Amino acid sequence: MKFNEFLGSKLFKWSVIGVGEFILLLLVFKGGMDVGFRKAGFSYRMGEKYFQVFGNELPPPPRGGMGRMPGDDLLNAFSASGVVLKIENNGIFIRSENNTEKEIIFSSSTLFRRQRQTISYKDVGQDDLVSVIGSPNSNGQIEAKFIRVMNP
Repeated sequence: MKFNEFLGSKLFKWSVIGVGEFILLLLVFKGGMDVGFRKAGFSYRMGEKYFQVFGNELPPPPRGGMGRMPGDDLLNAFSASGVVLKIENNGIFIRSENNTEKEIIFSSSTLFRRQRQTISYKDVGQDDLVSVIGSPNSNGQIEAKFIRVMNP
């Protein structure tokens, strides 16, 4: 069989498709690993800072154990919602409904809203219910892009 005939054969065509599908599968697997690594890293850094942020005032966040699904104790790194515990400097500390605490940092570009009205960070108070969208940083904090203050 000549080389040109081999390049045009069905065997070559299916081999190229098989190799392409395998490479695509590896890329999808690698993407999943990267997302999982980032989420686990955020959860670990938040756990490391837990008592630095909250001292001994609050109980530690729940840990996995019998009766819980694996991965339930990983924190969501891109959003949070809960009750405002305290506000200081450019940070808001919240407790979510599953009793985990998160530190949210905001900047001048962070958008604060109550219902449809744009508000200032000064209008957010302790015990307000908030929902936050942002991105994790290397310190275990969420850098807020959007914070919505909800009515109780």
